[in-house]
Amino acid sequence: MSEASIQHAQAWIGTCHVVLQPNKIRFWQGQALEALVYVVVLAHSSSDYKHKLYHALQHNGLDLVAVNELQALKERFSSHGMAHDLVQLARQLTPEAPIVFGRFQAIEEAAPQVQATTVPAQDDWLNEDQTKSSNTLATSPWPLPSLQELDWPSVAAQTKAPLWAIIDGVNWPEIQHELEAQDPPHACLYSTLDEENRAMAPWLVKLDPDNPVTERFVEQDQVNHSGIVFSSNQPIKVLREHFRLFTMLWTPADDKSPIYYRFYDPRVLLDSLHTLDDWKIGRLLQPIEQLYIPLSPLLGLAEHEDIDNSVDLFGEEYTYQGRILAVAPQAELPDGTVNSRKAFKVTEREFERFGELHGVRAERQLARELSGEFQLEFSTDSYRLAANMACTQGKSFYFTSQKQVRTLAQSYLLFGTDFPKGYPDIEQLMSSNELLNWQKRQALEEWIPKGIARRNIRNMPKMA
Repeated sequence: MSEASIQHAQAWIGTCHVVLQPNKIRFWQGQALEALVYVVVLAHSSSDYKHKLYHALQHNGLDLVAVNELQALKERFSSHGMAHDLVQLARQLTPEAPIVFGRFQAIEEAAPQVQATTVPAQDDWLNEDQTKSSNTLATSPWPLPSLQELDWPSVAAQTKAPLWAIIDGVNWPEIQHELEAQDPPHACLYSTLDEENRAMAPWLVKLDPDNPVTERFVEQDQVNHSGIVFSSNQPIKVLREHFRLFTMLWTPADDKSPIYYRFYDPRVLLDSLHTLDDWKIGRLLQPIEQLYIPLSPLLGLAEHEDIDNSVDLFGEEYTYQGRILAVAPQAELPDGTVNSRKAFKVTEREFERFGELHGVRAERQLARELSGEFQLEFSTDSYRLAANMACTQGKSFYFTSQKQVRTLAQSYLLFGTDFPKGYPDIEQLMSSNELLNWQKRQALEEWIPKGIARRNIRNMPKMA
């Protein structure tokens, strides 16, 4: 590249695959959420093109999925000829208008059927009118995976396929820096180029035995729920395209605004295995030969009877290090399953069940936090009871935030399950209409030391 070409911008062109952000206006006809469009940008390089393109798309309510056939417009004309439409786009470029979009072509929602051995491309979709396909999926038999506890050496010895991890940037904030420094084969499951969003993104990482990232993943405190591990012979591009389909989830709560689906959090994944319809479990696990979930004290639930007996909610963190739950699919994915975000939408029943399990996990986590705060001052049953009462009774006091529920749980633990009965000033505080909920919580927290002193005086033995 000459010095002149570095100093002076030129027209670059790419075929851009975009997806509509929630609640934004479409630039194309129909109900499709994705589209293809030629975009011509006045840029100094391909990286400059992508940078400017990303910000222009964000401004217009679009996310970038991929850029294909990116090249300087002169090179494009030289190799493909001077197409009239592209010439017209190029003529609109000026320093004041350095980005020009062509006509958006919607990616219509077709319903191609795929075999169990294939992983479809990301832009294959299910047409809403083709209910026969979706009904077939919902009734396809898919036995729940079997669960077996292993350790890391057994995992390495068990699988012949390469090991991969999907690592949670929220629960392991340093992972992006680690990946940049050690550079194992990896890919972000988000398409965004925004650094703040990428810092919280899930990362697909190949766990090469000789790469330091693998060792550091194994050494991560498993109570942090940093990610999941699986074996697969699929290439990284295919795996990324597959798992990107599941980073967002449509729910009955809002048909137009999907929520983040953090299936790479071991707690969410285990709940999914026991909540989602059978065919959805098969779809999620399609490219996986063997799934491995690092155990933690917060993974046990009555719903997971096959592991609940071996998971102690109040166990020390170090006792879980290196304990891995192997999840083996029990059957091949049924034929006829399609690659569709809309078809994967959770049902009302599934959504309610997820909410129930989330509540149970929040309650269990609170009980564990209380045990850590008060050490051996109370029994484990007391911690469980206080957490349960705070989560269930907190709504009657309009205490719903994490801080509010925690302060209420501390109060039940310290002053008994009939609290605030017997403490008139706090009864008045909790029923006050003049204070906001956060003010009530703050006042309760400040009162607790005085309440302990009053309780202790009340419980002193009386003089004869």
